[in-house]
Amino acid sequence: MIAAGAIERPLIVPDNDRPGVMSADAALVYLKRFGVLVGQRIVVATNNDSAYAASEALAEAGADVEIVDTRASGPACALPVTHGAAIEGVIGTRGVEALLIGGRTRDCDALLLSGGWSPTVHLYAQARGRLRYDETRAGLVPVGGLANVTIAGAANGAFTLAEALREGHEAGGGEGAAPNAPAGRYAVQAAWPKADDEGRRWIDFQNDVTLKDIALAAREGYLSVEHLKRYTTLGMATDQGKTANVNAIAAMAALTGRSID
Repeated sequence: MIAAGAIERPLIVPDNDRPGVMSADAALVYLKRFGVLVGQRIVVATNNDSAYAASEALAEAGADVEIVDTRASGPACALPVTHGAAIEGVIGTRGVEALLIGGRTRDCDALLLSGGWSPTVHLYAQARGRLRYDETRAGLVPVGGLANVTIAGAANGAFTLAEALREGHEAGGGEGAAPNAPAGRYAVQAAWPKADDEGRRWIDFQNDVTLKDIALAAREGYLSVEHLKRYTTLGMATDQGKTANVNAIAAMAALTGRSID
């Protein structure tokens, strides 16, 4: 059985290479594992529900937290939320000092990006498992059907605790009562890089591949995923594209008028 979890993708916004820009999940790990707040005035930019719980945890630890959600609506939340908005720029050279949102400047010292989750499907794919793009999850998920291989939980696109426990219980034989957990909710609305996005937007933070690099690859005729990888060195650093490649595939699809599949 494969239960390798999932990895949070960043939203791709201008100037996203500044110190103080990180994933919402990374900030939560700093808090829960090390007792460290990554900032005092934090803006969380998201297109999905999972960032709300992370934001509430950071607020409970003492940070001033504001959520900027690209969607028209989201889950109920006591924190300040701006819907239907996106980050238009990051101000600060040595670190985040402010953001441009809706043409206005908002002071902050950390920007957390939550663009949805990518199932960790590498072992499954190495076993010759096939993937499909799931619009409701905004990600590549396993098709299934491999002999002697079962994949469960977030690696299978089950992003709530209740779903993950149910799938794990079934994969383990389904004996006895299934573990209980609150039903939870996970909804996401894709906010992929667009062909006409302006500003410097890093796709691969480790190998410094930007959206403009992917656009250049498209102009030069490097249109397949494998050619894109080799032309730009996308996904060749230590994380092997785990945070970058799905955004890059979506960008190439937008640039060439194709579907992500």
